[in-house]
Amino acid sequence: MRTFFYLSRLANEEELAQIKLRSDELEKENTELSSTLTKKEAELEARAQEKEDLESNLERTKEKLELELARANEARQRLGEIVFFSKME
Repeated sequence: MRTFFYLSRLANEEELAQIKLRSDELEKENTELSSTLTKKEAELEARAQEKEDLESNLERTKEKLELELARANEARQRLGEIVFFSKME
């Protein structure tokens, strides 16, 4: 009977050792996944900020081009008026 109890106890200790080992492995995997997730979140945030900056720069460039186009059209119109009135003289 003592032998059975001893073997049963050894089996339980072996199970506990395996459970502890598996728990340690899962904890390590969880830490690695958490680290990877944190890194990916930081990369995503950086990309989102970069996209926002590019959109802002694009909008400013578009506004500058529209202003330059308006100025060029105005200059073209004035030049046309100058040519027209100089031919009348």
